[in-house]
Amino acid sequence: MVAVEHDPATDSRTLVLRPNVALTRGQTLLAFGVIAATSLTVAVAFAAAGFWPVLPFAGLEIGLLGWALRATADRARLEEVIVLRAGRIEVQQGRHRQTNWVFDGYWTEVALEPPAHRWYASRLWLRSRGTEVELGRFLQDDERAELARMLKRLVGPMAAPGERV
Repeated sequence: MVAVEHDPATDSRTLVLRPNVALTRGQTLLAFGVIAATSLTVAVAFAAAGFWPVLPFAGLEIGLLGWALRATADRARLEEVIVLRAGRIEVQQGRHRQTNWVFDGYWTEVALEPPAHRWYASRLWLRSRGTEVELGRFLQDDERAELARMLKRLVGPMAAPGERV
């Protein structure tokens, strides 16, 4: 998902890229609770009938499900922020925007590489003076293509007149 903010006072644009998340944190916890309770209920019933080895496997199943849901929730908090202002492009990536790059807006190239095979995703790059940053790894191909068109309008020597950053 791409959100665009324009600040006319500073003539800057901010593009915020986030993964499309299907469930909220509360919904994820609810789903985990329901699945865990169901699994434990069945495991306890089998253990009461004398099939006690089911309990460790149920615990392992619940633990792996919790780990998978946690990993998915962590990935959903990824964020990329692109700030275009006064001939500069600032890119911040990560959960807490811990990785930063700064590019010269005039010399930066926006490159959308087609996929090597039809089942692979395309790749979007910002390149300038030997440094390159991949953008929107979590976006769908059509969202990535739209972002590339938007960035090409705003960045570099071929940017649209009046819109160049």
